[in-house]
Amino acid sequence: NTTQLVIKGPNGVQSMSGNTMPMDVTMMVMGGGGPGGGLPISISEAMIGTTGNGLNEFVELFNTSPGTIDIGAMGLKLWAVYVNASSTLTHTKVADLTGSIPGYKHYLIAPTEYAGITPAADKTYNATAVDPVNGALKQNSGIYINNSATSNIGVIDRLGWGNATGEISDGPAKCSSGD
Repeated sequence: NTTQLVIKGPNGVQSMSGNTMPMDVTMMVMGGGGPGGGLPISISEAMIGTTGNGLNEFVELFNTSPGTIDIGAMGLKLWAVYVNASSTLTHTKVADLTGSIPGYKHYLIAPTEYAGITPAADKTYNATAVDPVNGALKQNSGIYINNSATSNIGVIDRLGWGNATGEISDGPAKCSSGD
């Protein structure tokens, strides 16, 4: 169970139900830095394409909770992050995620071009729209899931590979464009 608190200046801490607690309350704030930045969704696996099979890529999410999570209602999106030929960091939205993930289950995201992937993908995307040869998941790059139409805002989890550094693979999740 979670209790939301409102800080009320010199009057202490007040719960949303109006109960006031003494000012010397010790609190622990949980969230961030782990799977889902406080939400029970994490990127559990990713595979980038290989030479000659650049479009054979996928991302797998995992619901770390016992309950079903409606990721469509949460507005989750999958983004790819890479440094383009002009040495500019590029964020490309790969897919708007739909459906639900049952408790302690996986959700597979793969391009429509990946013929014969088993099990079948829960969500597909057009990898050739990102790059007709190398797909969306490039070498030395990364991915993240968020719940915002704006790139790099509301990041829930991220994963980088190869020699990806900085914003591609790590760092704190942002809450708003002002962060």
